[in-house]
Amino acid sequence: MRNGPQAQQIKQARPSKTIKRMELWWRQQGAVTTVHEIEGAFHALRIGWLDTADKLTKSLRQERAEILLLADKMIEWIICGADTSTAAPVDSMLLATCDERLRSWSNLVEEEARRVLPEKAELLLPRHGIHFRIVPAREAFLATFTTFCEPAMRQFVGEYWEGTAKVVREASRAKEIVDYWRAEASGRGDQTELFDQARNNAAGVLAEQLRGSNSSEWLESSLVQTFWTWSEEGSTVLEAAEVGWGELLRKPRGRRLSRTIIREGRRRSRTVLHRAAHWGADQWERALETIGGRLPTRPATNPVVRRTTLRDTLSLPASKSELPMIYGSLFRLAPIEDRRFLMGRERELAGLEQALNDWEAGRFAACIFVGARGSGKTSLLNCAASGAFAGHEILRSQFRERSITAEAIDDFLRKLLGLSRDADLQAAFNSKRRILMIEEGERIYLRKVGGFEGAHHLMQWIQRTALTTLWIVAMNDRAFQALCAGAHFSRVFSHRINAMSVSKEDLENALLERHRLSGLRLDFAPPPASDPRISRMRNWLGLEASPQRLYFDSLYQQSGGVFRSAFELWLSSIERVEGETLKIRQPLEPAFAPLRGEVQQEDLFTLLVIQEHGSLEYRELSEVLCEEGDVSRARMDRLAALGLLDKDPEHPGFRVRPEAYRFANSALRRVNLTEELE
Repeated sequence: MRNGPQAQQIKQARPSKTIKRMELWWRQQGAVTTVHEIEGAFHALRIGWLDTADKLTKSLRQERAEILLLADKMIEWIICGADTSTAAPVDSMLLATCDERLRSWSNLVEEEARRVLPEKAELLLPRHGIHFRIVPAREAFLATFTTFCEPAMRQFVGEYWEGTAKVVREASRAKEIVDYWRAEASGRGDQTELFDQARNNAAGVLAEQLRGSNSSEWLESSLVQTFWTWSEEGSTVLEAAEVGWGELLRKPRGRRLSRTIIREGRRRSRTVLHRAAHWGADQWERALETIGGRLPTRPATNPVVRRTTLRDTLSLPASKSELPMIYGSLFRLAPIEDRRFLMGRERELAGLEQALNDWEAGRFAACIFVGARGSGKTSLLNCAASGAFAGHEILRSQFRERSITAEAIDDFLRKLLGLSRDADLQAAFNSKRRILMIEEGERIYLRKVGGFEGAHHLMQWIQRTALTTLWIVAMNDRAFQALCAGAHFSRVFSHRINAMSVSKEDLENALLERHRLSGLRLDFAPPPASDPRISRMRNWLGLEASPQRLYFDSLYQQSGGVFRSAFELWLSSIERVEGETLKIRQPLEPAFAPLRGEVQQEDLFTLLVIQEHGSLEYRELSEVLCEEGDVSRARMDRLAALGLLDKDPEHPGFRVRPEAYRFANSALRRVNLTEELE
């Protein structure tokens, strides 16, 4: 029996049980050691707190002593005549802010806590049996520091600092009084008596302020009381983190802490109640002002009312920052030739290649390229010409002038093919196979009676020559919608390429790829300060976005996904250049409501027809809207003053500014004047 299988299993199990007991024993020893280390670290932190508080107190006392000494010299300078040949002592009164003092002090305490306290520690609980607990020691300490120490320190140090600041303010006021009455006395010879009286008054008020600023013994006693409160209550909270609140509340220290928490809760409840009462009183006064029960506390009208413009709405700077030459070269507003900068356009290029394959196979193929101004149509055609279309004869051009008649279309095509005015166009098209890329297609019509003749004539040429010519016509989306409604323009094309399907990631990558080649660093400004409670909740839920992400979200919304608009806004967002770092300001969500109030119905029609035609001159707008030329001129000039229009750099007339793309589309959509492409 002793040598059986069961005996062998017992012998093999004994070493493993011994090892487990040893591991448990060492774990208990480690937990006990951790408790002693945390207590020692907490003791060291209290000593460090006393040391930093002592240094803070000495610094405040020394600063006040220097200010008081300069204030005495200021009184002497005033009494002796306030001689202008010597600088007033108030000019040397440099006072650090209270926040700077407290921030430097609290940073020292927090850094020391991160150095000596572990982030997490495993402790042994004093219960029946063996139980371990993971305690966030560092977080618990910093929580006690924030709750029981920082508010009291801020209150006491702030009161002491305010007493010193009053002396500085009173000294500045005394100098202001002396300077004013000196100027009055120099202008009038009989005012010397008033000047002497003003000097005596200024010196007397400053001396009175000094007599009330000598008492400072209360600061040390207040800081000592703060220290003991934090030490006692903080150590109790740390003990609760170690053993649990249920175990602690059964002890006298726990019951004392509960009374402290209740007392603190009552104090905060009173503060909240007072704020609620003030808020209710303010709302009641506003209600009385609204119904006419009392006069408003502020004037009903503003002394200065300034018309809202697009620049004010988007918070654009008055002038762009001076950028390095290499950066301006990377972000020049010109079509790209390098394929690496063409982000997220694989599907559009694949569509062009599919049309090319159909045409080469002898099937009918013609492409209409649709996209907003600045959406990258020319860049896509550049990359297609050097890529999928390489090896074919390509003729490229654009409608620089408005061609709304059949004769104008024929003249344009003859010039494109290099023919004379008497040459046969049909024979020229049949002579060889070629690809025609024609941009600015929005200039083949004018939205008026008889203004679609050129568009119809071009459609006939596309239909008759499709076997030998691959037509690729590019125009903006608004013009395409108008041509579809007025001439059924889309029916002649086999492929429609939408160049407006760029995503936020593609837009961000396109900007950052160009920036990466500059070798400069980026520093995105944080978003404006909000309610700290909301910020903590968003951070706890994992919803707090980085400044870079917030910037590109806003940029994508404001630009409407249009590359040219995004580039303009990107360059306008560069606040300054510091060394090799670009400081990018955070664009806020624009409030379009005031600007919409400046735009009337006829202004919206003007924006719509300008978008549909790319750009318009005064005469062309008057023909489209059937109104006098002076009326069209005045309206376009006013829209330009609002920042919605500017001169088209490549064509005659006015265009809608790239920065105004989002506002114009939103305003037109609100009144059902436009719709998105399907």
